[in-house]
Amino acid sequence: MGRKLFLSHLDEASLLGIDNICSIHSPEDGIVAFNYVYPDSHRLQVHVEAFANDLAEYPDGNSFVLSTKDNSLDPIVTETLQKVTENAHGKPLPNLLTEVSELLTAAITKESAQDNTLADQAMADDDFDLTLEGVSDDECFGLAALDPRSAGRAHATSLSAGSQEKMEKIRADLRTLKNSGFRVGVFGNIASSGVLCVSIRVSKLGLSDEALQAWNIPRKHYFLLLIRYTGGYRDATRVTDAQELSNSMDMRVGLCDHYKPPLPQVLALYQYIKPDNVTSNKNADTIPKDDPAFQRLFIGNAINQLLEERVFKIISARQLYDLTWLGAEKYINQIQATSSSSIIGDMTPYRCSDDANASNLPPIVLADHMRQERVAKASLPLIIMQFALRHFIRCTEFCLVCHYRVDDAFEALKPYVCLKPLCLYQYMSLGFGPSLEWEIMAQPYVVDLLVSFCYAAARSGRIKEFPIGMNLMVPVIPRFSEVSYVRKSFACLWSMSLRCLVVADDEKKESAVKNLKSGDWIVLLCRQAGAAAHCRVMRVDLPDVWLHEPVSVPLPEHCRIFGCATKDANENGDFLNAECYLYDKNFDNLVKEHQQGAIMTLLDALPDVIEMHQYLGGQGKSHEFSLKAWSDRIPESTVNLLRWIVASNRSCIFQVDDIDGKTGCEIRGKAEDRVGGMASWIQFRFAQGAPDKEKRFNQSVERHARATRTKYPTLFAWHGSPMGNWHSIIRQGLQYDDILHGRSYGNGVYMSPHASTSLGYTYEVVHSNCSWQGSLLKIEKVLSLQEVVNDPEQFTSTVPHYVVPKVDWIQTRYLFIKTKDAPIRRDLAVEIYEQDPNRRAYNEACEVLSIPMTAISKARRPGNSIESAATPRGKRTKRIVTTDLATAEQREDDGDSVVSDADDLALLQDADQKYDLGLHESDATAESLCASGKKRPAEAALDTDFVPGKLDIRDITCMEAPQDATPIASTALMGLFRDALKTQESTPPATLGWYIGRNLISNVYQWIVELHSFPKDLPLAKDMKDAGVTSLSWRCDSPASILSVPRSFEWSSLASYPSTEAEVGTSPREVQCAWRC
Repeated sequence: MGRKLFLSHLDEASLLGIDNICSIHSPEDGIVAFNYVYPDSHRLQVHVEAFANDLAEYPDGNSFVLSTKDNSLDPIVTETLQKVTENAHGKPLPNLLTEVSELLTAAITKESAQDNTLADQAMADDDFDLTLEGVSDDECFGLAALDPRSAGRAHATSLSAGSQEKMEKIRADLRTLKNSGFRVGVFGNIASSGVLCVSIRVSKLGLSDEALQAWNIPRKHYFLLLIRYTGGYRDATRVTDAQELSNSMDMRVGLCDHYKPPLPQVLALYQYIKPDNVTSNKNADTIPKDDPAFQRLFIGNAINQLLEERVFKIISARQLYDLTWLGAEKYINQIQATSSSSIIGDMTPYRCSDDANASNLPPIVLADHMRQERVAKASLPLIIMQFALRHFIRCTEFCLVCHYRVDDAFEALKPYVCLKPLCLYQYMSLGFGPSLEWEIMAQPYVVDLLVSFCYAAARSGRIKEFPIGMNLMVPVIPRFSEVSYVRKSFACLWSMSLRCLVVADDEKKESAVKNLKSGDWIVLLCRQAGAAAHCRVMRVDLPDVWLHEPVSVPLPEHCRIFGCATKDANENGDFLNAECYLYDKNFDNLVKEHQQGAIMTLLDALPDVIEMHQYLGGQGKSHEFSLKAWSDRIPESTVNLLRWIVASNRSCIFQVDDIDGKTGCEIRGKAEDRVGGMASWIQFRFAQGAPDKEKRFNQSVERHARATRTKYPTLFAWHGSPMGNWHSIIRQGLQYDDILHGRSYGNGVYMSPHASTSLGYTYEVVHSNCSWQGSLLKIEKVLSLQEVVNDPEQFTSTVPHYVVPKVDWIQTRYLFIKTKDAPIRRDLAVEIYEQDPNRRAYNEACEVLSIPMTAISKARRPGNSIESAATPRGKRTKRIVTTDLATAEQREDDGDSVVSDADDLALLQDADQKYDLGLHESDATAESLCASGKKRPAEAALDTDFVPGKLDIRDITCMEAPQDATPIASTALMGLFRDALKTQESTPPATLGWYIGRNLISNVYQWIVELHSFPKDLPLAKDMKDAGVTSLSWRCDSPASILSVPRSFEWSSLASYPSTEAEVGTSPREVQCAWRC
């Protein structure tokens, strides 16, 4: 993918029109040639070639070497190209060419002293990854040129004592973050202003696969906290000044598939550049999908609001009153709910534990830095990260708007709001909920399922929680009987074919007629024609009212009793008597019966899910999906109700079967998860409970399996219920507070191993049509399949039903839908879960079900993993070991971790600090180190006093590239250079024994290599220690004819410790001669 992106950027650079750059082309693979045109003379040009050293890793892992063969040039050109080469690592090609143009132009047109200043500033910017095309330091962050890696450099001595002390505090805070198990990334200089990125891989947070699916979060992604310092770094000593901290720090959370997002996206996030400039539409399709990208978290808006408004108040309250997170949150909530002058004297209610619901969370989520460290030494970024992580992992415990603890009677898999109407209104209006449009595009048939359940619940009168507080304006029409009288807005004559209403003179006095305007929605009932429709008003020109295309809906059952259809009159355009009902009633003020009816009325106007899917798909990639934009087809109140139906679902439902609609739009599922033996049923994966429910269930399974010593730790059983109940079940779980069919066999959740038995409980008490007319599924029956702890002795009853008293012993796995026209689906050949022969689950025909292995938790599925083991000599061997699938995937994620960028690692080290292997580890090793607080034995033996990047090259003579060098030779050397860097990045420094600084390579024909970490018992190592020398420099020169003569060295010899033949003398000159030999 790197090569593809390189070619795309090559085409883009050719079309950009970069100043003074022309004739951009690629004469050979990995080589870019171009001409620089002098600004004061179009005839004077410089031919430049840029050699890419690793296209496969372009741009982040690639570097460029720039050179020119033009002899009659000002020396400043060669010097400038060398400076660009030193800082070319990780740069996209357009940015590189732009920098060449800017620096050459500055060098040629300005005086030498000014030239050097500008070039040095540009290079310093690049050190912090802030050089962007058209974006400078001051335009972005206003950063000072303070390089945390500059210890030992000339300008570092100019730092004041205060600045040095501040940098030491920053390093200490960031090291604390690192040692606590988090990744650290920096954009710019956070001492004055800049952005700090703190991250952790999602797979390390203890979330179940069901939670990750429900939250739409890939397990290999990172949870990010970005902190922008607008007025310089702030440490924990200022926690009592919450307002000052809030004004100085801007915090955001999100996701990324890298431990830190690309700089352009960070700049766009903070609006330093327009988001459109990050990725143009032209080349969006050519960018690899695996490029790192910042993604918004599904509850990101809620957490960002909490960070902005309360985090520093809560931290301050914790510090002042010695409270837990929960106690401080309750305290701040109470302060904000009362007047500012109120004083809370009794702090007893706020001294509460925060661990009641957190026993199954991993230590990194439960860690509390404020309990472990005094504020003077505490790391404020770590405190904020732990707070953000707490509200991310435990989001189902809190209202997403007011952030109060919600009622935990039902443990939800998805977060929601509390019962306060204002919270529901803000949840919907501020975009805190899931994206309705995304759900329709990704899983339209799940949306069909949710709407069908809600409609059936309204028809059966079983909705328990209503969308109160959303300011829904609805029509109220006669739906069930004349007992509950409903007054029409006005009467009129209606011509369906002409889309016109005629209002009689005596009706014009009605307030509803006077207030009617273009854009309003109305419901028309024509008993005479047996027709009903929702219409949007196009124009009001009394007595005529002109309408948009009507949305035909079923006439309410009560009205059909008096219907006398006159189809001919309708087709001939005749005007028929009709009743008009406006969308003018506030849903919150209606009685319960009218609320149930209003929900049905609004959903009648909803198109089917494939129509909505196709409408959203037709909006194109350049627009944000919006169902509200379809204002001529769907009333706004209907869209808001649909949004509530989807957002209030607190279970995880995913389509299993491939479903091919009548329109030919096939929606793919995950057919390998299909349960065998249910050929005529549509299947969905179904999960409920808190994010840690799966872990608690697995613990129950393990505990009971040990007690019973059974080979079959779980069994599967059915649960059936009328369709009108499922709207509540998917929101509140399989509770047994309602007694619909009796409770003859005790308290608990009733299930059966036989599908035929559970089907007997799916019939409605009131036999009527409960189906939503727009449903493509046309649901008739609903069953769920549960996995249950196999310990029947502990059940309340086992005959004739399983009655299980504890919810933690039950985990829902599947939802089965019986439809009118269900196609027969064949079973796939997959690995089958072995059931208890005495307690198998059966289908309708009493045939044994085939449960796929994917139905159970990964923690109980077998898997293979590659394990590393240290040998006595310090080497590591690998072997394949058998473990559970969850552990295998965790280890795979650890193996895929990337090493932190050099800039980020340098910031964590003091100028005189020894090289710390832990700082260079990826997720797996770094976090394992911090968990134990000790180094592994193999690592302890690899300590070294070598610190990279401190070599003083002022006394080293650097040569120019050979004039007769050929592109083939240059490409070959670039390949060797790339291999050397890869070996360097993947091998511990003390094991490797050599180091190449990227910024010291001005051309591939001369490498500066540092030799270090000699065995301590060698005379050379002792002499170096006595002299205070940690490395020896080696200048490796290659001739232009390198391909035709034997090479003077091999990397295998550099990868081992020096032989005794090189251990002669103590002076640098003698050592240098010995190594040349």
